Amino acid sequence: MEVFSTQSWDESLVLSKKGKCILLPFLNRTPERDVWLNFTRPYFIDSHVFVTRVDHDYIANVAGLRNKIMVLPLGTSVEERVRMDYPNLDLVIVPDEVTVFRMVEDGRADMTLRSLTMAAHTIRKEGRFNLKIAGGIPAYANELRAGVHRDYPELRDRLDAAIATLIPEEIQDAVNRHVPIRVGYRMGHGLFFQVAGTLLLLLMAAGLWTVQLRLFNRKLAGLAEKARRAEQHLRQLIDLMPGYVFVRDQQGRFVITNRALADLLGCLPDRVAGKTDLDYGRIRIMYSCIWQRITW
Repeated sequence: MEVFSTQSWDESLVLSKKGKCILLPFLNRTPERDVWLNFTRPYFIDSHVFVTRVDHDYIANVAGLRNKIMVLPLGTSVEERVRMDYPNLDLVIVPDEVTVFRMVEDGRADMTLRSLTMAAHTIRKEGRFNLKIAGGIPAYANELRAGVHRDYPELRDRLDAAIATLIPEEIQDAVNRHVPIRVGYRMGHGLFFQVAGTLLLLLMAAGLWTVQLRLFNRKLAGLAEKARRAEQHLRQLIDLMPGYVFVRDQQGRFVITNRALADLLGCLPDRVAGKTDLDYGRIRIMYSCIWQRITW
């Protein structure tokens, strides 16, 4: 099995439509995509969150926003929903995720609305730590699935069988290693100024704020623990696959490998990260074995 490296999500969808990519993970199911893909059952629920600059206020009322620009990448399922539900927002569509976050960071856009894991991954990869999460839309939660080209129905069935063994806590544990991110929260400045003249009301407001902060920290700690367990779950999923599974970066270095490929290379999966084929001297041997071992 070969992993394609694409420059944008839209490019991935185009390759899938042409049959050049048979499997797309972490995918929302839509009527349009049902035309050429068979979808597995959902295996990860991911919330949609607003990402803004750190100096932006918490977004509590999306419908009340005026003269705000939201930037989204081309080809996402959320674009149509935002256009329908929030016509008060000015949408700008760009080719890729990196451009999305650059526009928010440099002030060309006020916000974007992305999945929590995508936002965290891109911010961490690009080092854009002056961005934050400033709210979300619970109704827009992603039920992420794997999409398999309709020419390979048996692959979808095998993946469904593997997904049925997953534990939600393990999935969250896997995601946790990729989602360290600053989360914005509402401070209630309006309330503060209203009660500033009365000491008693000021103390009451401070107490309420402290309670909210503690609740927020508990939720954040719970998310971190669930995401940590989810990584173990994701590792189990790729290790169950009979063929060799791996992901590389643009320099040809391994990012992820499953146990079958690590065994071929004679080491643990974690030890393969950052290495290339040349580190093992097995370029031809490895690729010939990969094709021989794929038995979907």
